Amino acid sequence: MIRETDLVSYLPPFLAEYREINEALSAEDPEFGLVWKAADKALKNEFIATADEYGISRFEKMLGIFPMPGESTETRRQRVQLKWLALHLAQAAGNPGGRTWAGRVPAGLSRGRDILYEAGASEPGR
Repeated sequence: MIRETDLVSYLPPFLAEYREINEALSAEDPEFGLVWKAADKALKNEFIATADEYGISRFEKMLGIFPMPGESTETRRQRVQLKWLALHLAQAAGNPGGRTWAGRVPAGLSRGRDILYEAGASEPGR
């Protein structure tokens, strides 16, 4: 959602008549466009679902994920979402460190066991 800026439109009518003020504010419009663009990018990078390449790399760094060479952004996004979900599920289960015993994985979850190991749990008996 990038806004079109028109600073002159914020002036009261009696000031809008002055050419110098109009020219100065019109010259600043492109700078405000850059600010809006940067703010929009920052907002999108706060969420995994809308993050760009830079945002995904920040989430990977936070979660300790190392991307494979040539891996697409969407694949990386899915890996980040899985790890994020695993950590939050472990915390919801009462394990604030993100550690979950793998024996608690319900039957039928083929990927669940791998997710829990990625979250930091060790296999039972190891």
